[in-house]
Formats: sequence, structure tokens, C-alpha cells
Amino acid sequence: MRRMRRPDPRDGWYEITPSDAQQLLDKQVHNRSLNKSHLDRIVRDISERRFKENRQSMVFNDGGRMLDGQHRARACIIANKPFSTYCVFGIPDSFFASFDQVFLRTAANLAQIMGLKNSMVCAATATLVQHYQLGALNSASATAGSIKVIPKETYKSMYSKYGDELQRSAAAAVQHGSQLARIAPVSQAAFLHYIVNNKKKVEEFIEGIATGSGLHKGDGALLFRNRMIALAGQKHRMSQVEKLAHMVKGWNSFYNGEKITFLRWRIDETFPSIDGA
Repeated sequence: MRRMRRPDPRDGWYEITPSDAQQLLDKQVHNRSLNKSHLDRIVRDISERRFKENRQSMVFNDGGRMLDGQHRARACIIANKPFSTYCVFGIPDSFFASFDQVFLRTAANLAQIMGLKNSMVCAATATLVQHYQLGALNSASATAGSIKVIPKETYKSMYSKYGDELQRSAAAAVQHGSQLARIAPVSQAAFLHYIVNNKKKVEEFIEGIATGSGLHKGDGALLFRNRMIALAGQKHRMSQVEKLAHMVKGWNSFYNGEKITFLRWRIDETFPSIDGA
């Protein structure tokens, strides 16, 4: 076993007061949203002096900015009582997304940490992009609705390289969120926007399926919209992959200016390629 990092001389046990906790939070940026149940549990433990000193450290960068420990700091303020914990200093900011083994940060948490707006939609879009590029949407398990695990490093790489594109696509779908939600998941529209090169055309399609404006008989966008509205009142429920496949088929006819009379995709079919990608 080889030591990879020499201890920082500031490492050690500290008592954190409510005033200290507030200062730490004031200096903090880009952490994830609070988990209320986790926060409430720590508040109770600190209030009743049952908070256990353990080796789940609070982590700080070289400048003393807290990278991990916001729930404990916030709970200290709410309980208005101090607590003791081990603190580790001098950790590079780039290691931040690897911290917190108790509550694994999701793809959306990571997007939020890395400063992406509409982080939930960005994460879902990134997942769909990976599934599409890997051919995972063709699998029987995908059709049944199960989720293929994407490595965290893949998300980090996508957010770093394509964060601007993901945010633009998310924003293009989110602006129609309330109307779009009754037709298809917002993330699926964002995915289509991300994949297609002709952004103006795909934005017309998204607006059309969301609002119905500018659509005419035989438009793939109109058939898709009407199909989803009709299904909403039936017992039969499409899987998310089925919905996305129908959206892609509707898009393909819309993109190519084809007039069609029906829209259909069977679960034993190969997932359709996306025209204009």
C-alpha cells in the first residue's frame, strides 16, 4: 500500500459551531440540492446530542472552501448547537464529484454541481444520447422500461465537452414544458433537439407537438401529437422507448416533408434512425 497524499497539517478533529457552519456555507458554491430526510435526521441527532463522531469527514479545498458536508453544516444552524467532526483539507476541486459515499450523487446532481441549468433535463438527455449511440434502445430490456447504467465518468465527460449543447437543447424543450408534458417527456424532446443538426426545424417540430400550432393533416408531428393525446385516455400505456420511437418516426416524416396517414412502431422493430442527425 503506497501513500498517495501527505496529510494536510490542518487535518484533524474540529468543533463546528452554528456561526462556523454559516461561514462555511457562505463560501460554498455548486453543491447539490439538500436531501430533506437526511437533513432532518442530522438535525435531530445534533439537537439531542446523539450525533456520532466518525470518519465521514467534512472535506475542504486548499483555500478552505467546503466541498462536502453541507447537510451537517445546515443541520448545525437549524439545531443551533455545535457538533464535532473530522475535517480534511487541501483536496482539489476536481475531485469533488467523487465525494459522498453515503448518498451517491446522481447524474442530475453532477450536472448541477458542474453548473448546468435545467440539470434534471440535461441528465436525462445525456442518458438518452448514450443509450441511442450505444444501440441500447434496441434491446428488449430497454423496451420493457429498465435502465442501462451509464458510468459516472461518461456523464462527467459529456457535461464537460457538450454542456453548452445539452443546456440549449434542454432549454428548447423546457420552454414548452407544461404543454409538452401531456404529450411526451420533456427530456425526449430535448434529446431529439440535441441529436438533430437543423435546430430551427426541430424547434418547429417540438412547438408543433406541444401546442398543435402550424400543423396540417398528414404531418408526422400532428399524428404523433394526436396519438399521444388519445393514449392518455386509455388503459394501455406505452413504455418510454415506445413513445420515443413514435416521436422519432413522427419527426422523420415531418423533417422530410412527407404526408402520412398512420404512425406505428412495434416493439420487435429496430429502433428507428433519426433523420437529419
